[in-house]
Order: sequence, then structure tokens, then C-alpha cells
Amino acid sequence: MNWKDQDVEDTGAPDPRTTSFHPAREPGVQLGRLLRFGARMLKEPADFFKLFLTEAIVFSICVATNHHSQMLIDKGGRSSNSPHGTWDPLTSEKLYGYVIVCED
Repeated sequence: MNWKDQDVEDTGAPDPRTTSFHPAREPGVQLGRLLRFGARMLKEPADFFKLFLTEAIVFSICVATNHHSQMLIDKGGRSSNSPHGTWDPLTSEKLYGYVIVCED
């Protein structure tokens, strides 16, 4: 596909080098297999949370949060928000616990 600038007339014809996208399924969330086989396993808010954020992503969030907090503490810009005055590292379990507590 080539870039077209203002001097090239737009004929409205599709570029023959591109292909059309024809999905086999309807757009949107596909829950067919989940509903048949796993809906009984979705009991807690954290179970639904895990459908969208994998354990690897949650682990990365925890690592980044802990790294950022340690960086701020090392700079002296902040101490901890903990009532005990020390940083309590974020874990996956604590993050999932937060999701459960914040449900409405």
C-alpha cells in the first residue's frame, strides 16, 4: 500500500493489494465454551477479573508497583503509606483481595 498525498485523486476504489477482513464469528465477547464448561467456576469477583487480566499481567503490575514505590522511597520523596511506616510489597493475592473488597 502506498501513501497518497493531496495531489493524488481519490477514486474511492479499494486498493487491490489489501484484503478484506471477514471474521467467522459475530463481533463481541464469545462466551460459548466458557458458559458450557466453566461458568460454575466463576463465583468470586477475582475469578471474573482473571478472565481479563492473566496471572502474568497481574504479576507484572505488582512488580512495577513495588519497583515504583521503592524508587520513591529511595529518593526520599515519600515514605510509606503503611501505618507501620514500612513498605509492604504488593502481591498478587493482595491485588486480588483489593478487587474483591472494592466490588459493588
